[in-house]
Amino acid sequence: AFDATGCGEKTPGNDHFTNGVQCYLTGAGSSRYFLMDGLRVIDYLLTRNDVDGSRGVAMTGVSGGGVTTMLCTVLDQRIACAAPVCCIAPFVEHPAGDLYTACPEDMAPGKLAAGIDVDDLISAAWPRPVMMVAGEKDEVFLKAWFEESHQTVWRFYSRLGDADKVACFIDQTGHTYSVAMAERFVAWMNRWLRDEPDRPIAPTPKETLRLEDEATLACHPSPEENMFTINRALSKQLAKERRERQPAKAELQEQVRHVLGLDDLPQSKATELGSEPVWSARMERVIIESDADLAAPMLCLRRVLGGEGRRPALLYLDERGKFERFQHNGLLGQVGQIFDESDRRGVLVASIDAIGWGETQPERPVYDLAGWCSIGRLHAYLTSSLLQPVLGMRVRDVLAAVAYLRARPDVDADRIVLGGWGLGAVVALHAAVLDDRIVGFLGTNMLASLALLAENDPPHDWPPEAYVPCALRHYDLPDLLAALAPRPAALVNPLDHRRCALTSQALAAILGPTAAANHLQIHRADQPDTACERNWLEKHMGQKA
Repeated sequence: AFDATGCGEKTPGNDHFTNGVQCYLTGAGSSRYFLMDGLRVIDYLLTRNDVDGSRGVAMTGVSGGGVTTMLCTVLDQRIACAAPVCCIAPFVEHPAGDLYTACPEDMAPGKLAAGIDVDDLISAAWPRPVMMVAGEKDEVFLKAWFEESHQTVWRFYSRLGDADKVACFIDQTGHTYSVAMAERFVAWMNRWLRDEPDRPIAPTPKETLRLEDEATLACHPSPEENMFTINRALSKQLAKERRERQPAKAELQEQVRHVLGLDDLPQSKATELGSEPVWSARMERVIIESDADLAAPMLCLRRVLGGEGRRPALLYLDERGKFERFQHNGLLGQVGQIFDESDRRGVLVASIDAIGWGETQPERPVYDLAGWCSIGRLHAYLTSSLLQPVLGMRVRDVLAAVAYLRARPDVDADRIVLGGWGLGAVVALHAAVLDDRIVGFLGTNMLASLALLAENDPPHDWPPEAYVPCALRHYDLPDLLAALAPRPAALVNPLDHRRCALTSQALAAILGPTAAANHLQIHRADQPDTACERNWLEKHMGQKA
């Protein structure tokens, strides 16, 4: 037995969730650490004089250990028989169907996009024997789902003439590895690994079972190297490679599209729901459909006193919701000039709830009662495994909204600026890089660099969808800011991984080279400086805000 990554003595720097999601950014899924530990244990066992490896080895594990067992069996032919326990259900049922937050190592980037399901992993063990084990009262991997997967694997083995190499055992327990399960697997090993199917198994009375004390079991592994430190080193290596590569703008745009899953954009449409007067303007409500199944509500504030001519437009994204910076005469209300009674046309101000924000926030499932469960985590993990990350879906919403604004008769199609707050600014930045006709970018309280998330130990204060799968293999946020040149850009109060203001030294190291190109302005403030934002917009949109 060995401590899996994140368990027992391997806890520091190996948290399944907080350290595991960091691995998305570098494209090195955290499952590799679980698998390599298992495979290296086999290497060690086969060096021992008291181990007969001539017939291979057996492997078993429960829950995440069962997933590791399945994957190691696929990769290593030395595993002659296996028993994954309390970890088997079709992905469409769990976690996609029941909305349980599984660990990120089970949803590696591209896994679901490749169509890999649990039945495929178990079937890939053929022709080696597999015992599939479950608990009748398992609260997570339900019996009906387990039986469905067992039937699928059994049919596969049967068609290949090896139906006897698939066994099924369901104990009257919950999500655990019981003594009865262990005894059944010992019998399975006797049959297939020892070729002694009739070998007796001594019963194990419950009263004799006890755990050894931790001091006796401790192996004292070095804590210096772990999932976090290895991934941090990889992030720094990728940064060096990016500096040496420096792709042309067109190549960078193609890489961004690929990372965000935007290689093929569907035709979008917009539905105008009506408007209502608000002082010298009207507030319009619009539904943007960037995909047939997804709708993003948007507000458009338009002055009416200045006539019907074309005017510049600001499209804004705020992770807190589309109305956040309108309310109480906030930045968007000021830019929209709702109290100005002059005859100037002003600026059309639009703010959109990209998918998962504002009105489109998903309902929380009951599993969110558990401390490790979060619908935000689940969506980030699932979409990353599908190579259709949430951030890419939001960029798609923005591009569809821009297309709508350009088609309006009262908007100057070549004078649209994108802005955003928090993670909304990160989304807006990606969209601005992909659309060369966007004339400027304004980001407030924006994460300064994705590498900050990969290279700093948790806790972090950014949501899981900020960990864009494979992004650091191609670009970081300063690279995107540089790609905007010569278009103007401004950052107000750029933040670190804890949403704290960066020190002058850190700011210079991360954004200094980009700011030196003169198209990027950086403003630091303890609170968002509305006057600074408003003045920048006035300068670059040609309208007094």
